[in-house]
Amino acid sequence: MRQGLWTAGVALGGTTLLAACGPAATNAHRASSAAARGASGGGKATFRLGATLLPSQLSNYNPFEKSGNWGPIFDYLYDPLFYFSQVTGKFLNRLGTGYSWNKAGTQLTVTLHTGAKWHDGKPVTAGDVAFTYQLLKQNPVFDTYALWQQLQAVSATPDGSVVFSLRQPFPSLPAYLSTVYIVPQHIWSTVNASQYLNSNPVGSGPFIFDHYTPGTDVLLRANPDYFLGAPKIGYLDVIMYASSPDASLALINGSIDTPGGGIAMPSLPQMLKQPGTKFQVYAGLTNYAVFLNNANPLLQNKVVRQAVARAINRQNLISEGEQNAVFPANPGWIPTSLGAYCDRALITDPAYGYNAQNAVQLLTAGGFKRGSDGIFADSSGRRLSFTYYEAASAPAQDKEASMIQQNLQAVGIQATAKTATGPELTTLLRSGGFDMLQSGGGFPPDPQAALFAFFDSSETAPVGSNTVGLNYARYKNTQVDALLKQSATLLDVTARTKIYFQVQKILAEEAPVALMYNVGGHIPYSTTRFTGYRTDVPVDSALSLIAVTPV
Repeated sequence: MRQGLWTAGVALGGTTLLAACGPAATNAHRASSAAARGASGGGKATFRLGATLLPSQLSNYNPFEKSGNWGPIFDYLYDPLFYFSQVTGKFLNRLGTGYSWNKAGTQLTVTLHTGAKWHDGKPVTAGDVAFTYQLLKQNPVFDTYALWQQLQAVSATPDGSVVFSLRQPFPSLPAYLSTVYIVPQHIWSTVNASQYLNSNPVGSGPFIFDHYTPGTDVLLRANPDYFLGAPKIGYLDVIMYASSPDASLALINGSIDTPGGGIAMPSLPQMLKQPGTKFQVYAGLTNYAVFLNNANPLLQNKVVRQAVARAINRQNLISEGEQNAVFPANPGWIPTSLGAYCDRALITDPAYGYNAQNAVQLLTAGGFKRGSDGIFADSSGRRLSFTYYEAASAPAQDKEASMIQQNLQAVGIQATAKTATGPELTTLLRSGGFDMLQSGGGFPPDPQAALFAFFDSSETAPVGSNTVGLNYARYKNTQVDALLKQSATLLDVTARTKIYFQVQKILAEEAPVALMYNVGGHIPYSTTRFTGYRTDVPVDSALSLIAVTPV
């Protein structure tokens, strides 16, 4: 059963939850150091990418770890087999050049690019790919999407291909292969991967790690031997900023070429007034939501979760908080970027939209009574009062959190705000140490992966233990589990889609999380110093930064 080959190329992107970092270098120092690097690069220019980035997010460069690192850097340093462009909804080849299925749908053979090399000059082989996937098996904490529940073996063939053998048909596998970065066996086989900081990363990507100046920047230099084409710039300088307003101001005053997706939305109008500044917006694979801890005795009650979901004025969040630079979210979780798999009717269904009156009616009918302070309580006197975590030093998120808390207060639900850094929010989500937590949730480019990772019972854990997957809401529903188990092995696309629609309807009804909006990217970028940005992929992606050329 032959599949169409994915278009050759590289891309990366997506929204990452970023928070403030410690004192950063001055703009003058950054400008002068960047200029010096440009001169030392044989006349090739330095592209300056601003990031709201904590030093604690650069404590390791292990692409399998879930914390202590900055995810976007890995697509500059490493390659997966395939990549999904959120801009176009199409898959792209990276190390893989194509794939084919056997008739039973239980064996996937991936062909590899023959010209790929590691940064130390050694060739990338099928053995490296097989070894990387064995690392996930040996270290289950690395296997974020539970691939080894489906895989039976991964092996290299004499002709240089890689064969993925499955226990049963699993048509979503190619999409999952876009989530794993391939690492060199000759390095990783000599270390304990579970404790490896990888402080001098060696990948196959278009940029090579040069050095990290603590609290200031991470400097990457162009890989002249990159198998998909050498970058036209000499360096990529990831410059650290203390907050998203600082990064946004840096674009306004010309200190950086793009702040990526980590911008202060209130500054957007001013940024777009600057000569040569453009703005890329696309829906994608991140849903922002208020994660509800379904293990909380009060939030276990579906009526309470439904009331929270109905109380949130999502349109106001989009227009006032995000300057209309994000997209309506699907209460059934699957985004429009996944095409026909998305039940678009749920997005506009008034039954799941903002309705404060309905929220009050739900609580009243559910046996809750409003106290003299206006807050509902159950028959045991337990008030609907919760802690509400939000990101520190993120103006748009802070504004939206305040709006949501006011929405909840209006229907008799108290949400007491607490702020935390990005890494702290991740720790709270994984361990279950929260009642409500406002965050982005990113997922692979496949409906099975998106639904399974966030809502299958196997992907969560009791409060106090870290989740094995992304089911941070600690949601458990035997019907959802059964449907996802059934859809995982179906080769018929129509039959799978029907099941995904059933699951989306259940999630919209059950409200395990309260959706805010969907985003793939909202990236302002300057064309003053560089031209040639690719807009069919994120403009700050590896493929785009290979193509950019100094003006």
